[in-house]
Amino acid sequence: DYEKLYCEGSGQLGVAIIGDSAGAHFHIPPDYMNASAIDENTFSELLFVLSNEFDVPQESAGTGHQNSTGNAFVSSLYLKMRQRNHCNHRDYQNICRNGLDSQSSINMSKTLARNQQTDQPLFLILELIGNDICWGNSDFSRYTDPSVFEDRILQVLGNFSMTLPY
Repeated sequence: DYEKLYCEGSGQLGVAIIGDSAGAHFHIPPDYMNASAIDENTFSELLFVLSNEFDVPQESAGTGHQNSTGNAFVSSLYLKMRQRNHCNHRDYQNICRNGLDSQSSINMSKTLARNQQTDQPLFLILELIGNDICWGNSDFSRYTDPSVFEDRILQVLGNFSMTLPY
């Protein structure tokens, strides 16, 4: 088994990010916003872009692994870890969704694919930037109470304790 021969004891470490649009690398193509750049090819990939909700997770800061938009320089935590240890090859997960908040993250955290007995440890990023407080209401009537937020995050961390290797 080559993996055991070359990687055992090498300090393998996967990378995963669970979060909102920032983790998913929300990206509006610049040409969509520049009227002088619009031509017959500008929207040729529109259905693909829409089906991905304007997200480009393969270029994210956490799990980015390829330049798919043609004009981005991809430098991610995953690529830096892979550069240091090739045994980390393809060990990444981007579990992000636009609008993810602490309530939704409880179920989202259960989708992390990891086996406690056979998989390597994981560098996990839990990223929830503002959907619990940024609802568009000027009176803050729909923000998540801090104690509720804490309870939800503790549930998320509990889900990880049942999945992640230790």
